[in-house]
Parts: sequence; C-alpha cells; structure tokens
Amino acid sequence: MEHLMQNINTLAQTTAVVLQWIPAHTGIVGNEVADRLAKEGSKTEQQPSNLTYSEARTLIRNRQKSTFKKKNNGYNPHEDALHQLTRHEQTIVFRLRTGHCGLNSHLKRIGIRQSALCHCGEADQAPDHFLQTCQLHCSERKHVWPTGTSLHTKLWGSTQDLEMTAHFVNITGQRI
Repeated sequence: MEHLMQNINTLAQTTAVVLQWIPAHTGIVGNEVADRLAKEGSKTEQQPSNLTYSEARTLIRNRQKSTFKKKNNGYNPHEDALHQLTRHEQTIVFRLRTGHCGLNSHLKRIGIRQSALCHCGEADQAPDHFLQTCQLHCSERKHVWPTGTSLHTKLWGSTQDLEMTAHFVNITGQRI
C-alpha cells in the first residue's frame, strides 16, 4: 500500500490525480441482488458459535460433498472405480459412458454410418442397447452377468463391475 501511495504522489507532481469510486455492479441484475442480500445479511446479528474454524470448514465440506452426491446419483469423481482399471479397460468404459464409441449410434452421428440401427435390427446400436438388450450378445451377457445387472452398475459400479463390462466388450468382439 505504501508503494502505491508513493507512485500516486510521484504522478501527482506532474498530473492531476483524481481517485474516484466506480461501482462495478451497477446495472447488473444478479450482482445488485447479491449486493442487496449481502447488505441484509451483514445487518443480522451473528449467533455465537463454539465451533473452531477447522470444525466449521469440515462441516461445510461434508455438506458440500453430500449435496454433490445427491445431485449426481452418488457419483464422486475422486471415488470413481475407473481409476483402478487398466488403460485399455478405462478406454472401453469411458467410451461407453460418453457414447463416443464404435457403435452405430455414434458412427451415424459423425457421418461414418448411414444408419444407427444395430445389426440385430431391434434398436439403435447405442451403449444401453449393446450392454443390456441386444439379442446378438445374449450368451455373452449371461456369461458375464448371470443374474442381470443394471446399466448404471455396468458403467458406474465398482472396479469389478467395470472390469466385467470391459470383459463383455472384449468377448463380443465389438470394436468400441
């Protein structure tokens, strides 16, 4: 701050220096609302707390994690089993998750195929159809998932679930 004042004084010797407040939020609706709410909040009496800064930070962080998990069906990128897979398995699962893969639905979208229809003729060849219902891969599906497994588990489940998904793709011979 002292350095700033020295610069202003030096400049003021040869030039007229005027310091003026320019409210940056004026005319911006969201910012004006935020300013108003902040002013209202500053007027309310603060309740004393027995929490330390560290305890409060931990409580806030835990609440944020909980809210994030609820909004994202329990998904936490730091707990994603994808990171435990081999690079090859990761590639398979990630491509199926995003739909950017070698299935006809994507290939039609990017202009490589004329049709998104699966070779079975039942539906578009998309990740959900391929993993869950395509009649061409019933035996492989029953071999890998004898009791049936949800699409969510196949794409977002445990390390073992994701390994099984990659194995299914490999034994079908489908290029993903």
